[in-house]
Amino acid sequence: MLKKAICHSFTLLLFVLPVKAQTYIFAQLQGTPLNTAGWNLQGAAKVTNVTGTGNTELLLCPAINNQSGAAFVNQPINLGLCNKWEADFDFRMFDGTAADGIAFCFLDVPPVGFVLGGGMGIPSTANGLKVCFDTWDNCTPNTPAFNMPKVELRWGNGYTECSNLPTAANVNGQLSFIRSNSYVHAQITYDNGNIAVTLNNIKIITGYQQFTFTGYLGFTSSTGGSNDNQSIKNVTIYTQMPPSVAGQVSSPICPNNTVQLGTAGDTAYRYSWTPATGLSNISISNPTATVNNTTGNVLYQKYYVKTSYSANAGCASTDSVTITVNPKPLTDFSAPVVCLPQGNTVITNKTVINDGTQSQIAYNWKFSDGGTSTQTNPAHNYPVAGNYSINLLATSSNGCKDSVSKSFTVNPKAKTTISAPSEFCQDTALAFNGSSTAPNIQKWYWDFGDNSVDSTQNPSHKYNTVATFIVKLYAITGEGCISDTASASVLIDPLPVAAFSFSGLNCEKQLIQFKDNSQPSVGTISSRNWLFDDGTQAATPIVDHSFSAYGTHTVTLSVQNSKGCNSSPVSQNIVINAKPVAIFGAPFVCKGVSGTFIDSSTIADNTQSQLTYNWAFGDGASSTAQQPSHAYTNAGNYQVQLIVMSNNGCPDTSSANIAISDYPVVNFSILTTNFCGNLPLQLQNNSSVNYAVIDQLRIFWDSPASPDSTLINNPVAGSVYTHNYPTFGNINSKQVTVKLVAYSSAGCFTEDTSTSILFASPKLVFDSIPTYCSNTNQNILLNEAKDTTVFSGNGVYSGDGVTGGAYFNPASAGAGLHTITYNYTLINGCSDTVTQTVTVGPQPTVSAGQTEVILNGGQIVLQGAASGGNNLSYIWTPDLYLDSNTILQPLAMPKTDTYYSLTATNDNGCSNSAGVLIKVLQYPAIPNAFSPNGDGINDSWQIAYLSSYPDCIVEVFNRYGQIVFHSTGYSTPWNGTYNGKMLPIGTYYYIITTTHLPRPLNGSVTILR
Repeated sequence: MLKKAICHSFTLLLFVLPVKAQTYIFAQLQGTPLNTAGWNLQGAAKVTNVTGTGNTELLLCPAINNQSGAAFVNQPINLGLCNKWEADFDFRMFDGTAADGIAFCFLDVPPVGFVLGGGMGIPSTANGLKVCFDTWDNCTPNTPAFNMPKVELRWGNGYTECSNLPTAANVNGQLSFIRSNSYVHAQITYDNGNIAVTLNNIKIITGYQQFTFTGYLGFTSSTGGSNDNQSIKNVTIYTQMPPSVAGQVSSPICPNNTVQLGTAGDTAYRYSWTPATGLSNISISNPTATVNNTTGNVLYQKYYVKTSYSANAGCASTDSVTITVNPKPLTDFSAPVVCLPQGNTVITNKTVINDGTQSQIAYNWKFSDGGTSTQTNPAHNYPVAGNYSINLLATSSNGCKDSVSKSFTVNPKAKTTISAPSEFCQDTALAFNGSSTAPNIQKWYWDFGDNSVDSTQNPSHKYNTVATFIVKLYAITGEGCISDTASASVLIDPLPVAAFSFSGLNCEKQLIQFKDNSQPSVGTISSRNWLFDDGTQAATPIVDHSFSAYGTHTVTLSVQNSKGCNSSPVSQNIVINAKPVAIFGAPFVCKGVSGTFIDSSTIADNTQSQLTYNWAFGDGASSTAQQPSHAYTNAGNYQVQLIVMSNNGCPDTSSANIAISDYPVVNFSILTTNFCGNLPLQLQNNSSVNYAVIDQLRIFWDSPASPDSTLINNPVAGSVYTHNYPTFGNINSKQVTVKLVAYSSAGCFTEDTSTSILFASPKLVFDSIPTYCSNTNQNILLNEAKDTTVFSGNGVYSGDGVTGGAYFNPASAGAGLHTITYNYTLINGCSDTVTQTVTVGPQPTVSAGQTEVILNGGQIVLQGAASGGNNLSYIWTPDLYLDSNTILQPLAMPKTDTYYSLTATNDNGCSNSAGVLIKVLQYPAIPNAFSPNGDGINDSWQIAYLSSYPDCIVEVFNRYGQIVFHSTGYSTPWNGTYNGKMLPIGTYYYIITTTHLPRPLNGSVTILR
């Protein structure tokens, strides 16, 4: 036999009031054979014969070791709403070695992962009520049949046999009948939390526990190391749900007929019908239903009624009723198309029905102009145009009717008309417009009289012959009616002939005269359109036009006569000679200097080698060379002209103004003289030149001692330029000579010099300052800066944290990077400044966490935390029982109370520490017996280490579940008394709970004498 976890149960004497039986049958397992519809069978459960015949019993577990089975109702019940139920059934457990039992359950989910043996088949995650008929004791060691069998009420997750929840034990053999060869009749009632179990009409046990969730009712069972056949039969489950009656409809109806549903109402109930379609009222007990059927087939309309208590709307039952609706004929026919003068037509009947009675449909036709018919497809004549209608009534063999009416028009013969000009031009598309008195023309038929046709309403047509043509048109309507034929006459005129002449061919951009010589053919020339290939247009008889580009050009002329006819365009080609483009470049030189004039003239036809030149220099001199040289005696402005002629005599002229430069006048002044050598020298330039500009300056700052110079492009008069000289400290002063060279834009230059005196200045160095921590609160002498000259002077420090001009306090400056400035002044008054940075590292903030309590053999992650600075490193001391002493949150497994200290250090070398105490609780050592006989030995129940659990609750019970000792904390051990009186020798059961242990401690303790 599989052993269950050892725990302890208590026999309690409980009394309950009777619960009223329910009258609504919620689920059943009845019939021959047993009908299991609506039940979910799991595991070994199956319908079979155990003691009877006809397969009327449900065997949950066979008499085989390690089996489990279950049967649950598929429909859930919400005990928060339907809070009363009763289960009546017969059960039997026999034929084997007695294990393990049957449970009737209300669970949040039916079990799918079964537990064998002592689990009664109930998974540990299944939540709800379990009424257990237990045949094997797992709570009293070595006595599995102790007080067995028993009945248990259990709730919560899973199944715990050894619990202080209500249990009825087999005292004096009063429950021995539970395991027998005969079936035992059980009745279990639940009423708002009140639970009662009756066996063979004897109330065995009661309890109280409310369940307000939705769950499933059913049975579980299991065997372990021993076995029994465990079966049930005659199962009926009643609930509180009210009766729900939907009524009956005995015979089929036709579409839209009305029938009565339901029964007489009761004010104690609420009613809700679905679907609402066709119902007169969805909130009464007996509404009427009017159902349509447009499918052509038999329709089955099902209605559901939900009946609930007026005072408890969530507890309800449901019933349904089905209405059979015969189909009606789907009546339809094709409206006729009638065109006069022919008015005869046959109407096509399209009525259908899908129940196989198509041939039995009766028809009744009514025509709006008089007359009726009962034929399936009747004929009728309409002699007069107008609007008419036809009505058809169809009746099926079941008497179901349907009718349809359709309107239509008897169409008169349509008329057509043609709209088009009576006279038009040859070879030009002529637009024709067709119209008709009929509004829905489907096709158009045109005949243009020249063997050409068209089928659009408004076509266009071009005639190639000069003549008079007869055009005809007729149309067909959408109903197929043909209109009459319309006709029209069109005269086609000849086109004018365009022609022109021109004179005066010459060079590019020279005017040429063009003259119109066109013939009108009929009438007169009314307009002209000249088109030149450079995009120019004109409309006069004579046009003067020039071309801007050489080469062959096309001129086109088209004309229109007074009849509106347009000629075909006529074109001629004209050759235009290229014209040169005179371009030259002039030199920019100083007076008396010879400069070369560069010819860049071009001609589009590439005949540059045949060009001729004529230069005029503006000072009376001239040349016919292509690129002549010339020197001007005087500075000033001159106009130069070049005339270039092509080999065809086409000329072009270009002129340009040039300036002949004078030599620059150098003019500058030194603004700083007799000054400290570490300050910049300032020079102001005012140089100028006539007939040019100063486009460059070059300044030599110590000529001729040093080639050091500065080049300035495009200088501005009045600008100031500066220069810093190297610091010197071995002589009192020195003189420098400054030379300035000014260049004109014509390439001429002039230079001049001037001097200045420089005095000695400090030459400072500033060594690096060590790094300090922000918790260093003391003045540190600064001596890292010094002057390297030979002259006397005085220096002073300044910046964050600097006091007295010479000391640095890290705590005053604070964590961060700080700039320290050193200023030094020589006895001649010249001074200089140098800076250096100093780092003050932050002191880390460290926490080792709060005091924690763990059990001996347990472990805990130390909650170290640190911040402040970069690249923190960590060290825990002592390193006993740590998985690492160099990480922030190591795993600790101390055996005794231990105080751990955490030190954090950043990359500036700054550190800080914090500590935490880890208290280690020893597991209580609980003796299983003591002897309170006053001999001074084991007179009390001494539980070692329990005093370390000040929040513990100790409870001791006798075998009947009565509490005989209770203590919060265990400062005073139990001495075996209850209410001051010594308890008898025997076994007692204890439960010890504390927040420091994962689960309660329970077991037994024996009082000895």
